[in-house]
Amino acid sequence: MATNQVQSRKLVHGYIRKIKLSPLYYLFSIVPSDIKSIVEMYQQKYACDDKWDNAISSQDITITEDTDKYIIKMDKNHDSTAFGHNIISQGIAKWRLQILSLTCSWGEPPYIGIIEDDTNNLQMYQENSNWYDKGYQLSIGDGKIISAFTINHKVSANIDIGTVRDNTKMAPARDLKEADIIDIELNLYERSLTFTFISQGKDDLVITIENIKLTKYRLALCGLFCKSSQFALLK
Repeated sequence: MATNQVQSRKLVHGYIRKIKLSPLYYLFSIVPSDIKSIVEMYQQKYACDDKWDNAISSQDITITEDTDKYIIKMDKNHDSTAFGHNIISQGIAKWRLQILSLTCSWGEPPYIGIIEDDTNNLQMYQENSNWYDKGYQLSIGDGKIISAFTINHKVSANIDIGTVRDNTKMAPARDLKEADIIDIELNLYERSLTFTFISQGKDDLVITIENIKLTKYRLALCGLFCKSSQFALLK
């Protein structure tokens, strides 16, 4: 890396570390969000340094590590949830998932999203997909955005996403295939959660849930009747 880039990163990192010790730290809350995002990127918080947490995930999920990814495999045909290791309570977090194989029976797709970090939540939903009232889910099969609070949120996409019905907003169905990518960005400055679906030969589908609750979250992925399906969290 060029010397000036190294110096720039040191300056930005030092600035953040110093301002957090200042009694004027509250002023940081009025810094424009674009500037905060740039600062976060210099701190390398935009890069995914998360991994699946074996200690709190369902025991019916096998977690392995490869050179460039952490892999989960669904071992049984029932609700099984994998949780991320990192707890996100501020700033911006970004994850990149890849579908390695997808075998779903009974027409039940996996759900991806974020769950509120709480010991009771993590224990209750290890074998339960219904954590929509404790976070935000998006079905990667039929395009449903599910949240107990969706009706109070603005949900936008780069194409028409339909109307709210029973606290569920329908997004365009995306027939996902092996090797497809799903980017997830949690922005607690903007209180938004954005999913970007990247499929070969198709335009990217971008869906954003706005005005999300400010609290602590973890990444979560639940497979319903998806025995042998595999998903990777890319490093």
